[in-house]
Amino acid sequence: MELFTARPHLASITKQNANRLHTPLSSSLQPHKRAISEISRSRLSRLRTIVRCTQRKPDGEDFKLSRQSYLQGTLALALTIVESSSPLEGLAATLPPIEGNQEDIVIPMEFISGGYFCKFAIEGGRSIRGQLDTGSPFLILDKGSYEDQGQISPYGDTYERYASHEGDVRWDKGTVNFTESINTNSDSGARVFKDVVYGVFQTFVNVGGGTEVIIGLVKNKVPRIRPTFLGQTDLRSMQFDFITNQFTLSRRGLIPPMVDTIPLVDIRQLFNAPVQQFVGKVKSFYINDRLVRTGGSNQPIYAMIDTGTTGLFVVENMFYPLQKESKGWRSAEVDFETSSGKIVTLRASRPSPLFLVFPTKFDWLPPDANLIILGVAFLQDSVLTIDTQTNRFALDVPAA
Repeated sequence: MELFTARPHLASITKQNANRLHTPLSSSLQPHKRAISEISRSRLSRLRTIVRCTQRKPDGEDFKLSRQSYLQGTLALALTIVESSSPLEGLAATLPPIEGNQEDIVIPMEFISGGYFCKFAIEGGRSIRGQLDTGSPFLILDKGSYEDQGQISPYGDTYERYASHEGDVRWDKGTVNFTESINTNSDSGARVFKDVVYGVFQTFVNVGGGTEVIIGLVKNKVPRIRPTFLGQTDLRSMQFDFITNQFTLSRRGLIPPMVDTIPLVDIRQLFNAPVQQFVGKVKSFYINDRLVRTGGSNQPIYAMIDTGTTGLFVVENMFYPLQKESKGWRSAEVDFETSSGKIVTLRASRPSPLFLVFPTKFDWLPPDANLIILGVAFLQDSVLTIDTQTNRFALDVPAA
């Protein structure tokens, strides 16, 4: 018996709108505060609606996970790319542009090998390129790019393990400066942070092709954990503009009051996690346009927004049964519900090599918990804004 059925209307909607990516999108966004005129025609031609506001009821049978299918599951890769799957008229007003002031640090981002990077310096030394990572809490450097300018911190050495690399880390402290701020209204002193504790890899084992320099952006932690980078600053919020390749850190809230947002879940309280990564509760999760069921409302799915990941990671208790029953990962779609009840959707699908689907696990996560990690393949051509003080985030389209 087939456990799920396709939704053929999605394919027809995509085809019907294939030739409408230029005029309907630009005309529908003209009244909104983001100046679409600043985006080139070439950028509009590749713009894919990965965030949309729609009310949708899934049809067909639900996809159900079972213990038996989990044990019989097998590992596989999937190549996916951001793709439109709904009428473009569903787009609502985008987030208003940031008007820089002395509280903001606006930094150019570079897209390199599936990640977004910016430059910074330690104690006024040479510029170091680091990956902007909303899934990590620490500022971590590699031994080769570090000139030992800082001081030894009171924290002892640790062994740090990431999804793609691991190694022994020494903890130093010093002044961190973002060297390429493009906000002319910002005081240069606002980009400098003194006595910041950061890690330096002393040994490094690459197990997945990851970068050795990480600008971790997770702020909140439990007391036993080393100081997070943002936790040592007065910075409150951040914005990734993946359209203009600009990254903003701010001491103020960057989400206007009228913008509809998605609540962040504190996984420190929910799962006893060591840090509060940026996680939202999932309204619906689709694989290959088929709804995933995990056993009822008492077993919700949570999604982590991780700019340090290119594709999709799925916890093992979900990954293997999904792989077995779906027979390949052609697409992945995640619906979030905003505070006002609207639906915001992120979608990625193949055949782009941007995205790989892998199983993952966390020592602190209960074995029956349902967690997925969404990387930049879901976020390209969008604007992501996170407020660590009010515990909410916005994904480009605040309201219908």
